[in-house]
Amino acid sequence: MKHKWKEDVALPEDAKDALAAFCEEVVEAAGDQLDAIILYGGITKGEYNEDTSDVNILLALKDINLETLDNIAPCVQHGRRDVRIAPIILSDKDLKRSTDVFPIKFLDIKEHHTLLWGTDVLEALPIEQEHLRLRCEQELKNLNLRLRSFYIQRINRAERIEQTLVQILPPFLISMDALLYLKDGKHYVTKDAIISATKDVLGLENKVLRTLLSIKLGQHEAKLDELRTIYESFMKIVDQAADIADQIEE
Repeated sequence: MKHKWKEDVALPEDAKDALAAFCEEVVEAAGDQLDAIILYGGITKGEYNEDTSDVNILLALKDINLETLDNIAPCVQHGRRDVRIAPIILSDKDLKRSTDVFPIKFLDIKEHHTLLWGTDVLEALPIEQEHLRLRCEQELKNLNLRLRSFYIQRINRAERIEQTLVQILPPFLISMDALLYLKDGKHYVTKDAIISATKDVLGLENKVLRTLLSIKLGQHEAKLDELRTIYESFMKIVDQAADIADQIEE
């Protein structure tokens, strides 16, 4: 099996070889039930970390039953061991009927993926603007509810406040990428690009987001007082973003 994708995927050579072996195993095990093997996530955005990143894989199958899952289970187990494969397994029906409830997830995968084998089942996948807007507003408002609840539980514990902020930043940025797409029809691949567009396109202050990203990357250490200030500013940005999503017209 030829693996032309190797030229386009930013992985160490040994990881590429392990991923290629995984693909070959899955193709043989799934047989004619397999439509596609698709790589998505941080690797396709140039944000792979060899020590911490999973290799996100979408396995598209014609139908899903226990026999097929039994057949591919050893492949997934080997892939998880060898190269941190983290799969989602979807049927044709899942792809056709799930974009209304997971529009942000599917938009992110659709716009940032690499086809490893088979037919690109995402290329013509329709994602309705109103589904995307509603989900975006819901995600942002839910993030703020979580921020309020977490803060009450961790009010005087700097390490827990920092942990909350670092964990919530990535899903927030994915929602912001969707919101930016609704506003100007463009996708901003990297975290840094999304943060820049937050100010340039949406008019929101982004200094606190840059500080948060620096904390996440281990480039900045904040004490309790600064973390409390960051927390309050971040809550304000999330709230403002939710208002923007609410006010976007169909």
